[in-house]
Formats: sequence, C-alpha cells, structure tokens
Amino acid sequence: MDFEKLDTEQKEVYSCLVDSIGYDEDEAYEIVSEYEYSLYDSFEDFIYNSIESNGWNIPDFIEFDFVGMWLHTFSQYYSQYNFIDYPNFKRSPNYLYKDEPEYKHWKFYFLDIIKDSRFLEVHR
Repeated sequence: MDFEKLDTEQKEVYSCLVDSIGYDEDEAYEIVSEYEYSLYDSFEDFIYNSIESNGWNIPDFIEFDFVGMWLHTFSQYYSQYNFIDYPNFKRSPNYLYKDEPEYKHWKFYFLDIIKDSRFLEVHR
C-alpha cells in the first residue's frame, strides 16, 4: 500500500473505512485507490443527487421523511452508506417508540447529522 499516492480525501475515507466502519485495511485501500466510493456534502445531498441522476425533478412542495428513510432502509439493509464526520453515530436508536426519551434524543442528533455530516457511499 502506497499512501503517498492518495490525496487528502482518499486518506480520510480510508481512515473512516478502517477505523470507524471496520473494513479490512487492504480492502479499504483498494476502495479508495480505485475511487470506488462517492462522498456527498450530506445525506440530503445524496438523496437529491440520486433522484436527479435518474432524470426526475422533484417539486419544491414534496417533503422527504429522511428519518424514516434512514431507519427503515439505510440502517437496516445498506452497510455501504455511512456518515463520515460522525463515526460513532448509532445506526438506529435503542428504542423505536417515538415517545421514548432515547428515541427523541437519537432523532434530535440524527436531524443535525443529516445536514452537517458528509455522507459516504461505497460502491461495492
């Protein structure tokens, strides 16, 4: 592995893959050196980018349930999606009952993260 060939972003993604997500070092190096990932400004940016790349135009009055998307799809089925700036973020809350304090705390934290954290998609 020649880390001198990697740019700053690749090194950061490599660290996230190995230290936070748990990828094997060799596999993480292969992913970053071959640019088998995409990095978005936020989870919202990823969603809108995905929609627009399919040629769809979403009217301004459409509102997305990002919490529901995350809880019922991304956290359950897709481990290749992660928040790069919050490596210790719990993928789902301890309780799924919306009136539980733990759920409310998790949701409050999550709503900040989806706007403030860069979002990593691994293409494997």
